Amino acid sequence: MLQNSHILYVTDAQAGADADAVRTHLAERRADAHVAVATVAEGKRMVEAGATDAVVTDFDGFANLSSACADLPVVVYASDPAPDAVEAAYDAGVTAVVERTEASGAILAATLDRVLSADGGEGSLDPANGSHLDAIVESASDCIVTIDANSTIQFVNSVVETVFGYDPEALVGEPLTKLMSDSLAERHLGAIDRYLDTGERHFDWGYVELLGQHRDGHQIPLGVSFSEFERDGERYFTGVLRDITDRKRAERLRRRRKRQFDAVFNDPFTFFALLDRDGTVRNVNRPALDFADVDVADVAGKPFWECPWWSHSPELQSKLEAELERVKAGSTASSKPPTSTLRARP
Repeated sequence: MLQNSHILYVTDAQAGADADAVRTHLAERRADAHVAVATVAEGKRMVEAGATDAVVTDFDGFANLSSACADLPVVVYASDPAPDAVEAAYDAGVTAVVERTEASGAILAATLDRVLSADGGEGSLDPANGSHLDAIVESASDCIVTIDANSTIQFVNSVVETVFGYDPEALVGEPLTKLMSDSLAERHLGAIDRYLDTGERHFDWGYVELLGQHRDGHQIPLGVSFSEFERDGERYFTGVLRDITDRKRAERLRRRRKRQFDAVFNDPFTFFALLDRDGTVRNVNRPALDFADVDVADVAGKPFWECPWWSHSPELQSKLEAELERVKAGSTASSKPPTSTLRARP
């Protein structure tokens, strides 16, 4: 439990604000919980001295502390955790992984409350008692859902109305499959039955992308992470569901723009070069390279005016250099940039 617990936050010197946020959320849950901030070296000494009940750190911190923390719960707190890194951390003995977001201080506090309450004492993550999610309900931007082993919803926060269109109270006691398409619901029920029978996870619980279903029937792309806990011999599962519609839309836009750029850049009848602000070549399209009989490696990193397309005319090279200097200084290119007939390499 968090009462009289000593939490060690192992982090770099720039993360004091994170520690302050964690202290605030822990204080809301247990006024007598203590949070200390330490570097990796200091953290090792504190852990070895037995002055810590749980450790919060990032992936690098855990890599350096794992041997000293073998008997302690460790929560990895990291921004945009990669699925491979999450899986490796769990394999190495991490107790939980919490993604760091603007609203994740409350989720981290609730996670620490859970991992420190494994003995079933006060403050454990009991779906029958809503106090364990008070902080999350107030501040989380993600949808939080707790279900029992029968996939019956025991708790859901108010964000479910924004994401799925359902009143939170109306969902308690309903099957989780109400938030899924028929095809996903069938796969979910089969997967949870297999897990309960075998204990084997067939996908990454740290992060997986799935499609949910809104009350009006349209599908919602979701980023989902799962955790499991036990209370009075009963097994429960909590999912953190993030609506990633905007991110998916942005990804589609980036892919479309890339296709458009590639179509223009690879035009077989036009020469294109990408330059840094100082006129250094970064990339050149294939028609221009073939014309001069060079590879990208031959021109990348060179000043544009020193490339072989202009070597036949020192005057043109000087004009190009002057024009690019204008641009570097913040001016737009002149209305009549230097022109010349290109000459292929003999």
